[in-house]
Amino acid sequence: MLAGYGLKASRSLALLLARVLLAAGLLSVWGFHEARNYGRSALLAAQSSLAPVHPPEAPMSASAQAVQLALRLTGPALLALSVLALRSRIKR
Repeated sequence: MLAGYGLKASRSLALLLARVLLAAGLLSVWGFHEARNYGRSALLAAQSSLAPVHPPEAPMSASAQAVQLALRLTGPALLALSVLALRSRIKR
């Protein structure tokens, strides 16, 4: 599934963006006990994927916590693959 994502930074960054947008859609539909719009859900998804140690606090349902956990695990991994791809390109 991740074959080639460490070779081109655009692949892993595009996948990260797609995951954040998909998670924002899931969070805006099922995620919160109170009504939230897509923009706030996208901001929460981006914060969850880029700051895995201190996730943003918001009252969420169990499904939203699962989405947030998935983002907290995959976000840093995809960023690391992007950095490795950039490093290998610069070393050439």
